[in-house]
Amino acid sequence: MDSSNDIINGLIRHFDAMGWPLHMNRNKLLSRYSMTSNEELPGWDIVEIERHRPILGTSYTRGLGMDAFETYYVRYAVHVQTLEVKEFPERRGNVDIDISGIVSNELNFENFSLSVEPIDQNRYTIIENVSNYQQVISRITEAQSFCELLLESRVDYFNDTLNRELADLQLDEKQIEQLISDYSETMKKALLEKADNAWRSRDTEE
Repeated sequence: MDSSNDIINGLIRHFDAMGWPLHMNRNKLLSRYSMTSNEELPGWDIVEIERHRPILGTSYTRGLGMDAFETYYVRYAVHVQTLEVKEFPERRGNVDIDISGIVSNELNFENFSLSVEPIDQNRYTIIENVSNYQQVISRITEAQSFCELLLESRVDYFNDTLNRELADLQLDEKQIEQLISDYSETMKKALLEKADNAWRSRDTEE
């Protein structure tokens, strides 16, 4: 009994009897597994199943791709004759981070809403309605400056998030610096666009 089908069917029977891992089913197992041998375990094959978990404060929504995730592999040793199953420690894989996706999500209507409301003929209040942070302004450049202040806090928060997950993500210093730079540049461009749009669509006093 040495075919890959026997090994996988043995693993499926094991999961049916003992319970399937969280968010895994037969179809995911069959589409995401790979198999190797291990010289330290003669007579056993190692089955690795590719999985993904969200990172950097992102979350998983069924049917949608994640903006930031880590690939990892759950691992099981299966005896080629008895089909006995032993669980192995997971193996870490690559980290994938879509900065544009993260920024877009952080500035969606649930997380960020900018408006400019009139005070009198020459003054306006610019408001970020989710946080209720606001400021009196009179021209578009001040709306842009308001958003640049918001940029500082968002970059700081992103930096803090990276530092919290740094050990787990196994990123080097150069990668961290590049991520922060990309985030800052992308977020600044998006915030300034929000400021321009809010100014152009402002209510005006007659």
